[in-house]
Amino acid sequence: MNGKLNGVVNSQRLEDVTVYVYVETKDGRVYSGINGVNPVLGFDLQTALVPLSSVISWLFAAPINGAPNGFTLTGGRFNRTLSVVYPQTGHQATLSEQYLGLDVFNFLNVKSELTGSLPTIPTGDSVQVEEYTVEFTQVGPGTVKSRLSTAFTFGENSVSMPMIIDQTITFEGCPHRPMNNTAAITRLSVGGNHLTYETANQIARYASDAKISFLSGNFCSSLCKFLFIKNLFADNPCTDVRCGPNSVCIVEGTKHRCECSRGFEQVYDEAAAGSEPVCGDIDECRRNVCHPNAECFNEPGSYRCRCAPGYTGDGVYCQSGKQKMNFC
Repeated sequence: MNGKLNGVVNSQRLEDVTVYVYVETKDGRVYSGINGVNPVLGFDLQTALVPLSSVISWLFAAPINGAPNGFTLTGGRFNRTLSVVYPQTGHQATLSEQYLGLDVFNFLNVKSELTGSLPTIPTGDSVQVEEYTVEFTQVGPGTVKSRLSTAFTFGENSVSMPMIIDQTITFEGCPHRPMNNTAAITRLSVGGNHLTYETANQIARYASDAKISFLSGNFCSSLCKFLFIKNLFADNPCTDVRCGPNSVCIVEGTKHRCECSRGFEQVYDEAAAGSEPVCGDIDECRRNVCHPNAECFNEPGSYRCRCAPGYTGDGVYCQSGKQKMNFC
């Protein structure tokens, strides 16, 4: 896999920095790296490699009992938005990615933009991350969400520092395919984590291996206690949960949380304080999402743009009817 990383992190600009990934698909082993980053930022970027590489683990995780990995679902073409928060230090960053699918050489291509701040890692220290599990919930056709709460250490005497990663993955799913609630949630287990920054080569590296299974206790035997896959099987905490209107249930470890569906946002309701979130429609038209020469029509969970009379286009881009449209 090849990619380019741009953005501003810890006041340092990243411009077309090379991201490379090598995958052993049979075992779900992933080797990733960010090349050409100076030591001022290189050691700090080790913590960013966890959210950057977590989706690669999901894409190419070794399946257990036929569970679909990310590549099976998306074909390598999807968009991803992610936020990572470090509660102990107050740092936070956002990541936006566009996975473009395979090119003619069978390389997976990606464009990434990372902005925000990361905790400072002392020069010469490597980051350690223990084995972790994270649940991926398909909340609708073409939309997958996950939330990972894990922690890292660095050096010999550092305390454990938590990080929380929320991500949304959208892809072109089939709107007519019925949702299977049993298969809609999978659990990814990532182990063998190894992170380092090489000053001489100016490369931040991360290696890990991953397996994925359905979130069900039906397949696990006593061998699970002894194998790496011991954390892959569990009952679904969303099974008996009924979230409110316009919201979905997201699995987080052995617990659940209700989150507003796409196109909706949480609104304050004093009568519902302490209960599941109340989700109201987002009026996208108030955010000027359409072209200045277009009308915006708000719809529940969505919106439509339509070019004004005398203009042509899709509503997001409009030109005079006498001009030839070019969407490239």
